[in-house]
Amino acid sequence: MASHSDRTIFTLPDLPYAYDALVPYLDQRTMELHHTKHHQGYVKNLNRALEAISSAPNSLEELLPKVNEYPTAVRNNGGGHYNHTFFWESLTPRQGEQPIGPLNDALARDFGTMAAFQESFMQQGLSLFGAGWTWLCANKEGALSLLNTPNQDNPLMDRAQ
Repeated sequence: MASHSDRTIFTLPDLPYAYDALVPYLDQRTMELHHTKHHQGYVKNLNRALEAISSAPNSLEELLPKVNEYPTAVRNNGGGHYNHTFFWESLTPRQGEQPIGPLNDALARDFGTMAAFQESFMQQGLSLFGAGWTWLCANKEGALSLLNTPNQDNPLMDRAQ
């Protein structure tokens, strides 16, 4: 992010791997299209929506919990920018890696096995109607659960619409 007259301008983050690094699961063209067109569009439109809002926070982590105070374009594009950034950072080209440490322990505790978690995650995602996201969330006690959000919403947002 670069600052311009006390207003943060959001920027498209670089991917932490090459566009072809996730083949055969995600092809190079799909990755490039989603990063340079879709994600870039969310960034561009978020900056445009925030131009006239001098009181908006300068980070997505501060903006999204208060998103209902702003125009719908901030919700949609701020959510799209955050969700895609999170998605890119969640992927890895290293095949076969399993979670380790506390995440692995929590998955085993709350889902039984990695295969059971993967099946639950897939079923949760398939239950979405239309566009949306499936999230692995932890409550304050560390218990894991799955949550679906519509469109570009996410668990950081004030979800009352």
